[in-house]
Amino acid sequence: MITLLDNQLLTFKAVAEQKSFSRAARVLHLTQPAISLHIQSLEEYFGTRLLDRNNRQVTLTEAGRVLYNYALELSRLYDEVKKALADISGKVKGNLVVGATLTIGEYFLPSIAGEFKRQYPDVEITLRIANTQEIICRTLDGNWI
Repeated sequence: MITLLDNQLLTFKAVAEQKSFSRAARVLHLTQPAISLHIQSLEEYFGTRLLDRNNRQVTLTEAGRVLYNYALELSRLYDEVKKALADISGKVKGNLVVGATLTIGEYFLPSIAGEFKRQYPDVEITLRIANTQEIICRTLDGNWI
């Protein structure tokens, strides 16, 4: 079961990756005040500032970089647990992130993703549209939200 602290860490991870409260809010389907509250609660919990907010861009403090690495690891562990338990039950579950260029993402993938979703309803599909270079970089970095 995901706790409030887990949700706050996932919010923090999104803000760190998006470098913006408003973009993180859009990605997570939360309000910007909710994002701010999660970050404020985390900073109070750990007793340190995690983010620098300058010129409409957010950067990680030293403490924020440390927490971000742990948030990545926790996210990876959650995914691993979900996969392991799904393997035991025989159900295909989890998250699938697909990066595609504009033409492929708009014209070809929707029907393929729809068919995949019908076959595997417990898999959450996220489609990210970007240019080829960004897809390659994000894939190599493992930086797909």
